[in-house]
Amino acid sequence: MKTIVVAFLVLTGLEVPASECSNIQYLDAKSQGVEVVNDRCAKGNEVGLGTVFKLSPDARLWIKSLPKPETDADFQLVCQNGSSAPLEVTVSSLFLPWITPTDLKNCTGWVDHKLKCDGVHGGSNAFFCAIAAIKRSETAGSGQLAMSTSVKMRNYSDHERQAGIDEIFEAIEPEIGLCRNLFQVDGKITVHWTVDSMGRAESVMLSSIESEDGRFSNCVEAVIKDYRYPATRTGQKFTRTF
Repeated sequence: MKTIVVAFLVLTGLEVPASECSNIQYLDAKSQGVEVVNDRCAKGNEVGLGTVFKLSPDARLWIKSLPKPETDADFQLVCQNGSSAPLEVTVSSLFLPWITPTDLKNCTGWVDHKLKCDGVHGGSNAFFCAIAAIKRSETAGSGQLAMSTSVKMRNYSDHERQAGIDEIFEAIEPEIGLCRNLFQVDGKITVHWTVDSMGRAESVMLSSIESEDGRFSNCVEAVIKDYRYPATRTGQKFTRTF
């Protein structure tokens, strides 16, 4: 549907200026229960001014700043619909924090890199967000990394393969920290997961965790599965404390 809308806008001369589409990216692999509408940007998952995110009940929205050559970190923002009703969020600015929730009240404003809003019909924490600057990894790849990169690692030495895994762990940790900040989970967590022969993560489980909020576990799982791991003939198992 997005492709059809973009094509129509281009044909009618209403394409969005490139400057409006070079700041923010919607991370669909780490989001859940989100519909994107009114996005007039043509490239990938870039979103511009006026884009509306429709969050179903219990949905999670994850967006980030697009990499800039003069920086070594990107801002990532994750929000959770904590209510039993659908919500809408609009991209209202090209500058942080980018978004404005619709039809909510008693929003705290951004305090300690977090935002909380009550529902229009009552209920606390109907919508809440966390934001952080996360150092960009030059080598560890997230979901968009070509599978061929992982396949090439089959011929690496054990030392080189372990170095690649360690770099992935370093990239994962601050993103899990963002999940922790969003759901206010303190302390370390231990994550167990398996990786198939093509380097895709699966069967993610958490232990050593005080929070019983399944949404936090789901957020961590989305982060783990967004990365590609060194490919091996038989797959691998990982246990890591973050």
